[in-house]
Amino acid sequence: MTDARRELADVLREARAVLARPDNDFSWSSWPDGVAALAGVERAVTAAAAEAKKQVPQPDEDPTAKPTNDEISQARARRRQVEWRLLDEAKAGIEKRFGVREPNR
Repeated sequence: MTDARRELADVLREARAVLARPDNDFSWSSWPDGVAALAGVERAVTAAAAEAKKQVPQPDEDPTAKPTNDEISQARARRRQVEWRLLDEAKAGIEKRFGVREPNR
């Protein structure tokens, strides 16, 4: 496991611990309760683990090789997809909680 994946796993574990606190109030979030929040984090952990398995270098590959421009572009595109998904989830939570919608641009 690379340092970045190890760091991601640590952050997800910390997030899970915070979400598991019994005194949490989920009225501010898009999750209806703690069970749903923990399930969401578990899905993220599962997805990250699956992605990590895909990224393991094969024996004929050089694990120290620098990524190609295409690999960098693909990684950036995946990051943008995740960022947009998180933004959409945050907006949905705000709309649900406060009834506020962002004006169409």
